Amino acid sequence: FAIAFCSFVGKIANMQIVFVLAIVITASFLLLTSGFFLNQISFYLHTNKAINAMANYQLFALLVSGVASLIIFYLNPGSKVLLSMGNLKIAAVKEKWLGINGNANWFINGAQLLLFISLVTSIFIFITVRNQTSSISFNWSFVPYILLFAFSNAVAEELIYRYCIVGGLNLYCSKSFILITSAILFGLSHFFGMPNGIIGVLISAVLGYILCKATMETKGIFTAWFIHFVQDVIIFTGIFILHASNKSV
Repeated sequence: FAIAFCSFVGKIANMQIVFVLAIVITASFLLLTSGFFLNQISFYLHTNKAINAMANYQLFALLVSGVASLIIFYLNPGSKVLLSMGNLKIAAVKEKWLGINGNANWFINGAQLLLFISLVTSIFIFITVRNQTSSISFNWSFVPYILLFAFSNAVAEELIYRYCIVGGLNLYCSKSFILITSAILFGLSHFFGMPNGIIGVLISAVLGYILCKATMETKGIFTAWFIHFVQDVIIFTGIFILHASNKSV
């Protein structure tokens, strides 16, 4: 009986893992193919075509991430604890390659990682912008849209790649498996991002690992979301500069 019970529990756990991964992969696929859906149901939200397109995508992403999160919450109601500030006073688990010595809490380590990651993101965005346009101009009227899109994009992606993965798998998988899964799926989803290609995937994968680690150890997605939000502010700034240079905004 004990063997049969363990086998049954094991099958349920395996099904849960497959189901959670299917949810995240499906959500990723929907975001990557959002253009098809938005062409069918696009809403008129702004007179500017570029801003309108971005706003439509953000609404679609929030819808997809919201549905995925509700499914995960139904599967594991206890995962709601992740939808919080988390405990930033807890010490970050030592990880040498990230420069985390295990002696400082997540408030300090989060701030240090935020500064370093933002510097790297800024360098890549600057190089990308310089390679694509000879004249860099910025319209300060873009700032509200940059902040709004960065906010919503970070919310949507943190719900999919941190809340859904951690909340859906933490009862069935090891910490290392969850970290690697989050890193890989987050990285692959940014193949067409900015920066794009293999470089974009690698940078996003490392960021995904860090954000997942923060989520798991603080037991909340706020730290991950805030770091993500700042990166998106930098990225959307680059996007709007390029659009302005191309006279499309």
